[in-house]
Amino acid sequence: MLSGFRVVLSHPLFPGNLGSVARACANFGVTDVVLVNAECSPTDIDALRYASGAPSKEVLASMKTAPSVAAAIADCQLAIAFARKENRPPRARDYSAAAWETLESALRGGSTGCKVALVFGKEDHGLPDEDIAVCSFECMIESADIHPTLNLSHAVAVVLHTLTREAPDWSRKQKQATTTRWVSSEAIEPEDAPARLEDIETTIAHWRRLLVDAGITTGNNPDQLLAPMAAVVRRAALTQRDVGYFRAFFSKLQNAISVKRSS
Repeated sequence: MLSGFRVVLSHPLFPGNLGSVARACANFGVTDVVLVNAECSPTDIDALRYASGAPSKEVLASMKTAPSVAAAIADCQLAIAFARKENRPPRARDYSAAAWETLESALRGGSTGCKVALVFGKEDHGLPDEDIAVCSFECMIESADIHPTLNLSHAVAVVLHTLTREAPDWSRKQKQATTTRWVSSEAIEPEDAPARLEDIETTIAHWRRLLVDAGITTGNNPDQLLAPMAAVVRRAALTQRDVGYFRAFFSKLQNAISVKRSS
């Protein structure tokens, strides 16, 4: 059902949740699960008990590990961070609708060559700002204010169910749709395929070096100026060609700065 999706769990605490997440993933056809600095093990007896069933235990046994969320999503083209409602700054803009629209576009395009990461945080505190920052979008699951937080495995199940339920509608919409960036990689030129998040982060790092070289920083910290612009770039669904344009532009600017300094 959702073979192009990856579930990323950042700092999960409880082995029972690993088992329950494995079961939810098996229910909806997701076999790609990555653990980031897990504080429990998929081999724990509670993980095995909550997985319940051979398909779920296969997902549990195949869970991979990564040292950071950035590393876990590096080879993906889109990453959605599912954050806790109460952790958001009071005046922060809510991109949940845009996140779901982008997921719709990804499913509608039948992007067989693209990987979409769904990122979930620690049970007691959710995702920290640094993990949210490297994702394409931050998204919240609607819930009642009286108890707004969901159990980790419940959150995963809700998101996967929503994607699976809506997928047939999105497939029908594709027949009338004009274009989408999230089309099968087999149907477009490689340069027009969505860029991997690793390449986007490399581009942002190049931008950061350019700001430092040009002396354009706030309090000697280029990230204060760069962070909001980097967030726009991460949401932009850049293609490989777009990334090439950015990198070429930044290189020319760096060369111009070097020439001016040496003259």
